[in-house]
Amino acid sequence: MNISALNITDYLLSKKWENEFESLNTFSTDFGETYNFDIKNIRNTLLKLSIKDQNFFIKQPKFFISGTSWPIINEAKFFELNKHLDFNNISFFYDDINRVLVMDCLRRNKNLRSSYKDCVEEAVIHLSKMHEIYSLNGKNRQKINEFVLYNGLNNLNHYQTFLNQISFGIHSDLFLDEVVFLKIYKEKSPEFRPLLYNLIRSKEVLGAFNELKSLDKTNCLIHGDIKYNNIGFKGEELNFLDFELAGPGDNSWDLACLIEDTLAILYRKENNIKKLEILQSIIKNYSFERDISFIERLFKFWGLKKLERLRYADFTLQEFRKHIYEIEVLLTKNAICASKYQSNNPDFLM
Repeated sequence: MNISALNITDYLLSKKWENEFESLNTFSTDFGETYNFDIKNIRNTLLKLSIKDQNFFIKQPKFFISGTSWPIINEAKFFELNKHLDFNNISFFYDDINRVLVMDCLRRNKNLRSSYKDCVEEAVIHLSKMHEIYSLNGKNRQKINEFVLYNGLNNLNHYQTFLNQISFGIHSDLFLDEVVFLKIYKEKSPEFRPLLYNLIRSKEVLGAFNELKSLDKTNCLIHGDIKYNNIGFKGEELNFLDFELAGPGDNSWDLACLIEDTLAILYRKENNIKKLEILQSIIKNYSFERDISFIERLFKFWGLKKLERLRYADFTLQEFRKHIYEIEVLLTKNAICASKYQSNNPDFLM
């Protein structure tokens, strides 16, 4: 039997499970065992389907209303572009009628003995290769332009949208509450909200936002959300997953996302000397377009990524204060941070 997005979707719809995915963990279908991979995802249904010895991921919007299908359409189009340019060894099938994407299920680790920590260097090299292949001025620019023109979302990428939302919300607590930070700090204890909003509205940080917009060097297609959960292995080959936010952008943003996920999450308990070694290794192994403004942009984008993390990370008040301080330093003192980084001084790492 040929397995496609269409017949799997028809099957699930016929069983009237489309409204019950959030309450299901594992259930059996006529195809095989199915695992609800990400119950808390507010946008998409993510299923892992096991058929004989093969595993697949199935992704579909939870709500068929205007705009909710665009990220999955964007990802499907990016996989199609990958196939043309021979990048990312992932098989996929996209059903445009039901907005369902079926793709290979990748392993988290390269082998049983390895962890993501062992693969950071490989991920950085893979990211360099991706940015080189998807350079807006490279040999593949015609295919890349077709991808960009197809999807209206690509006119403004994720971090640019976030920056614009913050700028719009400077004069409105309601907008910051409801749109930018998704009601998180409206409902938290009263100490959190003023710390965050005072930071965003400070003269120095507002200046940093404006400077970041002027420094932005949109030079390639970026992934948009590089992190541990979006890296996997097919055989021995590392691949990136989840290209919903893929589009034109500054290569420094992707590297900043990888640095934040590596240092703040995977190596959060390490001392600053060890963190500096890891940071230096990541930057050293990254090779795409390292011009004179690269480090400066990287540190500013790192601060912006830390700010963006506040949309979903759950901190204690002490952790939150520390995180706010880190954001301020990276955004407003990035030249000092870059100087200390280049002189092997770990003091800028908190």
